[in-house]
Amino acid sequence: MQRCKRALKKAFSAAAFALLAACGGGGGDPFVPSVPSFEDAYDVSRILFMLLTGTGSWTVVGIGSDGASYEMTIRFEPDRDAFFPLTGLPGARSNKTVTLKRNGVVIAAVTDSTYYDSTSLTIHGTSSSDGSCSLVTSAAPPPGNAAAGSGGALDSSIDYIGCTSGSAAQGSTDRNWSIETEALAVYFCSHETNKNLAGSVIATESVCLQLSRDGTLGSKARVTRSVPGTFSLTART
Repeated sequence: MQRCKRALKKAFSAAAFALLAACGGGGGDPFVPSVPSFEDAYDVSRILFMLLTGTGSWTVVGIGSDGASYEMTIRFEPDRDAFFPLTGLPGARSNKTVTLKRNGVVIAAVTDSTYYDSTSLTIHGTSSSDGSCSLVTSAAPPPGNAAAGSGGALDSSIDYIGCTSGSAAQGSTDRNWSIETEALAVYFCSHETNKNLAGSVIATESVCLQLSRDGTLGSKARVTRSVPGTFSLTART
């Protein structure tokens, strides 16, 4: 599950002037998963493969700490192979489009493209429709067997203002995964922490998608978003 890029974060930050900001995810095609056992094991590498190569859409809604109503739709879909702009490395490509509404009005629409090796699923980095890029500097192989309550690192990247050689860095991003439970549902979660150049956290986001017992994705989602000292939101299907 790739990142909600800094163009979207700018929308959140700019809106912070009016106490606005957020991010989310949500439920796609109708799906009734088999009820999981919390002792079931899940293949994290397969889940990530589904998100990179499959097509799906989720929409969540919630009330932000500013009292406004937010709706976010996240859509994943594969794209044709391409060269990653920052390094020139060839690879497969997947797009994540995020559309954010505040009180029914669209305030941001951003598409991130993730470039990766189709064999190993190693991610090279991402480019955003706002012109920025992120270069992955370290990554941990996802496990093939993870129980509810477990988690670990995904990758770390340096975020650049542009997608050309010599572009200035503007911060960094760390991503982790976890398998979480809520009520009778199990979720795969991707947690993202964004920092500025000084190393201070400027935003956090968690996108959690429902899992069925066989490890496929369900229709439910939960998203939390926080801008320290400014804004927070939990949105659900």
